[in-house]
Amino acid sequence: MWGLRAPQKGNMKYKFKITEEGKPEEEKEGMSFKKILKSLVSTNPKWTGFLRYTNKKGRPVTHDILNGKKI
Repeated sequence: MWGLRAPQKGNMKYKFKITEEGKPEEEKEGMSFKKILKSLVSTNPKWTGFLRYTNKKGRPVTHDILNGKKI
């Protein structure tokens, strides 16, 4: 039990730029791509758009999502 800490609320790993068809770009913070995608698809299973972020190596990453699934 020593040395274990609860995760801090404001310490998110990545900042995602989310672009949905026909809507302005918004920014969300999250721990992983999978968790952000799940949060988007849980409210709208047919969600379509783009997710952009910078990975831990500093390279830009873009994922295309069509009907709730990564292309």
